[in-house]
Amino acid sequence: MVFESQDPQRQPYYSQLERQSFAKDRSLESLSNIHIWLAPFPDAPVGAAFLMKRYSTPAQDSGLQIITCQVGQIAIQFLAWKRLRTFVNPTNLDAAPIDFGKLATSEWPKVTVQIWPRPAWMRLWPPYRYLSAKGFESLTKRFGY
Repeated sequence: MVFESQDPQRQPYYSQLERQSFAKDRSLESLSNIHIWLAPFPDAPVGAAFLMKRYSTPAQDSGLQIITCQVGQIAIQFLAWKRLRTFVNPTNLDAAPIDFGKLATSEWPKVTVQIWPRPAWMRLWPPYRYLSAKGFESLTKRFGY
């Protein structure tokens, strides 16, 4: 929600009601449709990079948002969705829907550490491998959007 406020020209992914609800309880528990990963990125360029891909219906009642950023030597990726089964990607009508049940078995488990949702005792940092510049670019495209 904070990231999307940086671009007031774009239609927000979250509705006013969703923003108010989050502001009231300030808990990720209320945002159960979010996955968050971290990855070490030791060869990252100095500074920060940010990429947001947002696909939502005009009513903001269904959609997908993927945010990938690099801050220093850390890459962070957020994936949020709402009512995705009813959502159609306007840029690729033939795209297969994301199978959220298989996210943990994708090609990224050795590079990324899922920090939400995940119990604290299952976190391993740093992961076995790390991102390269080419790996970071690939990370931004890993969901096919």
